[in-house]
Amino acid sequence: MFEKNLGLPSGGGEVTPEPDVDDWALESLRFVQDLGDHVSFDPRAIPAYTKDGFERVRKLQLTSDEAQFASQFNGVRSVQQIAKNLRLDLKVARLMLFRFIALEIVECWPASTATKPERKSIFQRFRGSLGLGR
Repeated sequence: MFEKNLGLPSGGGEVTPEPDVDDWALESLRFVQDLGDHVSFDPRAIPAYTKDGFERVRKLQLTSDEAQFASQFNGVRSVQQIAKNLRLDLKVARLMLFRFIALEIVECWPASTATKPERKSIFQRFRGSLGLGR
């Protein structure tokens, strides 16, 4: 934790203030271009915002690609689906996801936790198309 002091010591007025720490960290994470096999990655994983992640991501200076990627997090779409929607290579999606995870903006849930729509029988679909309800 850093403490922000109200008064600067003498001569401190000439120093420009540092940008937000999260922006600095994100800028640093952008230098990472190859994760190798050190970071496990399941393209079926479902990214979802952490408790404070949504507010934190709104304050970051994101690139347009990062902003589009972040806008796809809804707790249902997998990384693979997001990459397909945005026409991104999975390697690029993996790098962006790595940045958001490292900043504790999102966490990934296994694909098995996603709720799947209940399959309707042929009779239920037929009744629905006729407007007869369930």
